[in-house]
Amino acid sequence: MKKGNTYEKERSDSMRNVNKLLSLLLAMLMLCQGIVLVSAEERTEALEWTYDNSMLIKINTEEAKIFTPEDFPDTNCTEVLTTEKLPTETGYSYELMLIFDTAAEGFDWQAIADGLLERGIAVEVERNIYAEDYNSKICKVTLTHNDLLVPIGGTASLGIESVDFAEFDYSVYDTKAVLFTVDPDIIDETAFTAESFSETGIVEFYPQIEWTQELGWGDELILINRPEEYLGKASDSHSYYGAVDWYGLGDKACVTAINALTEMEGILSATIIIYDRKEGLCDTEIWGTKTDIVSVSLSGGTQDPNNGNVINQNAEIKGKAEGVTEVYVTRRNAVTASCNVTVYLADANNDGECDSLDAALVLKYDAEMAEATEELLLCDMNSDGIVNSLDAAFILRYDAELE
Repeated sequence: MKKGNTYEKERSDSMRNVNKLLSLLLAMLMLCQGIVLVSAEERTEALEWTYDNSMLIKINTEEAKIFTPEDFPDTNCTEVLTTEKLPTETGYSYELMLIFDTAAEGFDWQAIADGLLERGIAVEVERNIYAEDYNSKICKVTLTHNDLLVPIGGTASLGIESVDFAEFDYSVYDTKAVLFTVDPDIIDETAFTAESFSETGIVEFYPQIEWTQELGWGDELILINRPEEYLGKASDSHSYYGAVDWYGLGDKACVTAINALTEMEGILSATIIIYDRKEGLCDTEIWGTKTDIVSVSLSGGTQDPNNGNVINQNAEIKGKAEGVTEVYVTRRNAVTASCNVTVYLADANNDGECDSLDAALVLKYDAEMAEATEELLLCDMNSDGIVNSLDAAFILRYDAELE
């Protein structure tokens, strides 16, 4: 009887130990899942690259390679994405996107670029053309003023001083799809289905069909409309066209797809299709303001006879209420310049009102019957640099609520 109790006790202890072990394994599994989730979240955050925190570099290697930040020491590089992999006579040519911690002390984009070239790590370095803010960063619009003072009821002129698209060559980079080639000795193309590359972000892929069209300015387009029966089928040349959800996800979808492809075994080459669309003949110009304390009226400019768009216009800024705002102009739906506008009350006699008394004081000053004061000189209602009877007329119209 005593022996039976001992057996039952040992069996119970054993079960408790098993339960503890299972609980420990379950806890470890949950911890691992948490780590995976955190890693995924960190990767998503790391993909937020911009013109200012990333660059593209070209590297030649003798063998296929997956690059990491450790390959670029002393650069504050936090992540490396492959945007192109092409075979060469001596190995491979890679285009890589390096993403940096720009908050690090002493970060200098140009110094890092120069260092990579001087040390022979990279053969080419350029700005990140895939960044969403690339167009707006590379182009420049300069206004005639950065800051303006405008009296309530008064006006000021603002125009475009210069537009610099020289570096940009009047183009917009427009990425929509990817091209890739597989090694038939590693990847079984006969087993392809329409979903074979869906984990990379490719929503449809087809055998690459050689078809080009010569356009007026010399560009060529690869045919992207494939018959449905080709969808997900094997290619005789082992080369494929992969469409991504570009309209929903933008250029990041193409970069993500290429990076995922190059991390797969058996991918010989992968590149993004870039259409270099000339935008010089279809420029646009839109003016606006951040608040309603001013109004913006446009005049002048040059009209494009092909599309009717008017550019290089002059803006008349009229003060409506006291405060500070921004007046901006956008060119090509991407390049924005702005001017800070401060609207104030023209009060020549400093009594807190803008009325006929101020107009009378301005007329006396214009007739050299009154001394100049700071308040009086701020009554330049038409912003022509002179306080005279024209400004008095503006004040009277404002006082009569005609403005």
